[in-house]
Amino acid sequence: MHELLNQIEKLIKHITQAYVRFKIEGKQIKVKELNAEMNQADFWNNQKKATRVAKQAADLDEQVKNWQKLLDEAEDIYKLTKELDKAKDYSIKDELEEKSNQLEKQFEKLEFNRSEERRVGKECRSRWSPYH
Repeated sequence: MHELLNQIEKLIKHITQAYVRFKIEGKQIKVKELNAEMNQADFWNNQKKATRVAKQAADLDEQVKNWQKLLDEAEDIYKLTKELDKAKDYSIKDELEEKSNQLEKQFEKLEFNRSEERRVGKECRSRWSPYH
């Protein structure tokens, strides 16, 4: 169980580092700002801008929720594993290991997706020119 606890601790550390690296808290603030903007009475007067803002809010909100859900689940499984270890109850150790492995895969997927988004964004910006 101690090895599993260490594995989950390491995962939580990686998630928290990614949380900072990908500026998830800043995205949470931006979502709140965009939601406030969307609640303005005249928001839909400019359909093009409104659509862009609504899409941006939805995209950011999805990113924030995915990272927060992953962190919450990792913390929950850590607490459960710690409690069961303390009680010397190893009856669901295999299930906990499987869940931990699933969370690691989700982390890798989220991290890869975010890295790809950044790479593509940089490529698009480097190709853009006002002179085309």
